[in-house]
Amino acid sequence: HGHDQGGRLVNDLLADPYGVFLLDEAEKAHPEVWRPFYNLFDEGWVVDQRGVKAFAERAIFILTSNEGHEIVARLSAQGASSEEILAAVKEHLTEVRHRQSQLRVFPPEFLARMSRILVFRPLSSQAMLEVCRKMVAETATRWQEIRQQEVVVSEELVRQLAEEGHLLNQQSNNKEGARILAHLIRDRVEERLRGDAVKEGEGPRPNVAELSLRNGAVQTRFYMRPPRTPQES
Repeated sequence: HGHDQGGRLVNDLLADPYGVFLLDEAEKAHPEVWRPFYNLFDEGWVVDQRGVKAFAERAIFILTSNEGHEIVARLSAQGASSEEILAAVKEHLTEVRHRQSQLRVFPPEFLARMSRILVFRPLSSQAMLEVCRKMVAETATRWQEIRQQEVVVSEELVRQLAEEGHLLNQQSNNKEGARILAHLIRDRVEERLRGDAVKEGEGPRPNVAELSLRNGAVQTRFYMRPPRTPQES
């Protein structure tokens, strides 16, 4: 921003003192980037190059980082407590250095200004299954709204997707998280539905699309379900 425009952080705080600010992948920032935040997190205000002051007592700042994910995965597998994992991660964060300058990105005095540090454990296979069920249901809802066609996905297929997602997440050292499920569901469910729907050709569109597993492969079946009677509803 130019001198007359002021800093983006100050402008955003002036526009919305109750805003939520997401500072993603914080470990990649140069340590000098965090200098204004020392005063902001300590005193609750910040001043830009124009001398304009903005207050942040009511704003929420969320910093995210993938640093320490290997420590989290290793200690979680060893059955360490949340307190032990948090202590190990905090110690690791103080040693993280900027790639070019080699300066510490999160010195102890910076971390001390954090109200709370949350450590996200790797997704378990059961958690991945629950997330998969939710994402499949959301996919079915979108398909119903767009195509007016009910989508039925077998439990066996949902479990296969969740298991594959869990394995791929582990292979990525837990960097992928549940995001990998979005790719699997798109490839195995949505793209399969689109492709097989085209093959159905002309004529009345079946109101149900069913996906299941047969010999490890995804199978689709389209059919008409009779309208429900008032008693069935």
